[in-house]
Formats: sequence, structure tokens, C-alpha cells
Amino acid sequence: MKKWVMMVGGIILFAAFVFMNRTGLERRNNAKLEQMGENAGIFRSFFSELESNTGCWVLITSGYRSTEKQRILHNKNPKNAPPGKSRHEWKKAMDINLLCWDGALRKATAKEKWKRKKVDALAKKHNLIWGGDFRSYYDPVHFAIR
Repeated sequence: MKKWVMMVGGIILFAAFVFMNRTGLERRNNAKLEQMGENAGIFRSFFSELESNTGCWVLITSGYRSTEKQRILHNKNPKNAPPGKSRHEWKKAMDINLLCWDGALRKATAKEKWKRKKVDALAKKHNLIWGGDFRSYYDPVHFAIR
């Protein structure tokens, strides 16, 4: 049942963005990339190749975070980095979902599905840390500059 609910949720999420035109998605992503300053190009290049190789659309869910925002997230979930320790605060990390025709890849998506899309290999190629490889906290939506 849980797997079915997650699949339906992914399809609904994808359908919502199919109806929202590609231009709107790009505008949203570009606004988040602009906040990344000099690191925007690294992520832009990675996301472009990710979309080309997977046939999925990248939806940036988080980029730069203030220390206060990081404190709020850490208080909600202590597995999140404490304030002052997150690469998001240094404009060196972004979180994404992948919107694919065969379903969305999100935080709750199994590692094997992310790996089938070769997300881990592309992150490595772009010298990025992939949160799906974290030992203590599975965070496949997270990509960070080394």
C-alpha cells in the first residue's frame, strides 16, 4: 500500500509540473540558481546533463539557506545539519526532485531507482557529493560541491 501511495504521489507531482509549462519550471529553477552566486554554473551544468541523460526534468526544491532557516530545519529534524554546518548556508548545496515520465524521484524514493537513472555517476562526474551515499542519513535529493 505504501509503495502504491508513493507512486501515485509521484505521478500527481509530475502531472502538476507537466501542466505547469516548462518555462515556468525553468523560471523557478533559475531564481534558485541565481542565489547560488559563483557556484550556479556548476549546478547548472550538472542539471543540464542530468536532464539530457535521464529524460527527466529537474525541480530544484532547495538551494541557499540562511543560518536561521537551517536552524529551523535542524530543529524539525536533528538529522539535518546543524546551523553553521550546512553547505546550503555556503551556497554549495542544492536539493532537487526529478520529474520523470515513469514517476518522480524524491527523498523517499529508493536508492536503486536513483541509481538506475545514473544520478550517482553523473554527480561524481561533476565532482559533487550525492546525499544518497551518506552513511548515517539517506538524502538522495542532496547534491553538494566538495
